[in-house]
Amino acid sequence: MTSRLLLLIPLSPLGACGPEAPATIVSAWSESGAALLSLDADTVSLGHDTLGLTVHDEVGEGLAGLSLQIEATMPDMGHGEGSVEILEEGGGVYLLTTDLDMTGLWILDGVILGEPADPFLLAVEAW
Repeated sequence: MTSRLLLLIPLSPLGACGPEAPATIVSAWSESGAALLSLDADTVSLGHDTLGLTVHDEVGEGLAGLSLQIEATMPDMGHGEGSVEILEEGGGVYLLTTDLDMTGLWILDGVILGEPADPFLLAVEAW
């Protein structure tokens, strides 16, 4: 037991080295704090895929009729996919359709349009 323990001790610091894997962001408040945006998944499939997005106010009521604009980008690789198609389902539920072409972390950089505009940021992993 002692010899095994001695072998593991020198290796344990190596496990902590290196950059941490980027995290997905499936739920976040808009910049103003007026809207909570939540995705129904933290991963998407490569190619054409759809995610559900629910938008609530601070008391949990669904925010319907919003004008949303979202762009999917992969900053670590220096490229983006462009605008995400958004279809309102009603009651604060929106369907996001995109066509991602590379595995990894994708940032969904969005804004609730209006006066003033209200930015938000979500992130998903593409597989």
